Amino acid sequence: MSIPAQPGTDASLLRPETELVILDLDGTLYDMRGLGIRLVFKFFFRLRWLKASRKARHSLEDHDFGDRQGYERALGLAMSEILGKDPDRCLDWYRGDFLLGFVQVLGHYKARKGLVPLLERLRDEGKTLTVVSAYSAVRERLDAIGIDTSLFSIIESCEDRGALKPSPKSFLAVMEQTGIGPGKTMAIGDLDAKDGEAARRAGIFYADILEVV
Repeated sequence: MSIPAQPGTDASLLRPETELVILDLDGTLYDMRGLGIRLVFKFFFRLRWLKASRKARHSLEDHDFGDRQGYERALGLAMSEILGKDPDRCLDWYRGDFLLGFVQVLGHYKARKGLVPLLERLRDEGKTLTVVSAYSAVRERLDAIGIDTSLFSIIESCEDRGALKPSPKSFLAVMEQTGIGPGKTMAIGDLDAKDGEAARRAGIFYADILEVV
């Protein structure tokens, strides 16, 4: 006799009605322990800029700026207020130096043990796999940690949608794109306050990555 699956468990991921799986990237697809220190060393001579970008992004969480252009305008202004620099200069640094450096640092990381075989199995079972990351350069970061981007039907950043998690906007957009409703969708992440809350607002199941692999 089978036991009904409950939300937030590996069993619920594999239940027959699950058709769409939305995965976070950082901290979910790889163990990001030590990432903060590596980024500090990478941007040692731009440490104020790194801290400003983090503080600015945090201040923008859960606000909907409409689209990427609106989000980037708000990010540039937020960083400008912290650094006392021109907003366009701040945004150029974030889009260029920071994202490039982020990708380079991820060369020290690999996908979680057992994750890729799980993703391949789910794909072979007909599940639609997608990645929704808080940061841009998603494909480049997947490549950096050694995950084949062809596993995923949709790869996107919350920045592209103009709203960072815990806004459910990106999750809702993925469901709309795939035509798969909340009852057949599951999100997997590592931060309940962001990934989990976005999932709950979107009305979908959520599991922590450590419950899955």
